[in-house]
Amino acid sequence: MGRAESAYFPEAGFGVEAGYQKFWFQSDPPLLVEQWEVLLQVSLTWTLLDFGRRGNALDAARQRLRVANLLSNREIQDIVFAVEKAYFALDAAYAMVSAAEQNLARAISVADAAEGRRELGLATRPDALLATLGG
Repeated sequence: MGRAESAYFPEAGFGVEAGYQKFWFQSDPPLLVEQWEVLLQVSLTWTLLDFGRRGNALDAARQRLRVANLLSNREIQDIVFAVEKAYFALDAAYAMVSAAEQNLARAISVADAAEGRRELGLATRPDALLATLGG
């Protein structure tokens, strides 16, 4: 965006040419002229009329910035969603482990109760085996 806005400002250029020059001057008697020459150059360019080119470039840069912002937001949303999904999957796995442990405790309790009834003569051996197998 800043690069597109920079078209509205002037451009400055600087340059230097330097050198040594030696030549004979035609006179009576001839003279040897030796001189150092330094040429400084400065240029300033400022576009005053461009028929909308800079404005269009600025609008395009603004739209590209908006697209990049939306893409960045989408990536952040995807990451947050993946973390939430993993968190709830982990929570569900913990709940399933807890439910399985409770089911095991109940099954042991039912099997112990069936075995107790068999020992007292209130149930048969097949009844106790069915309670042990979960039937």
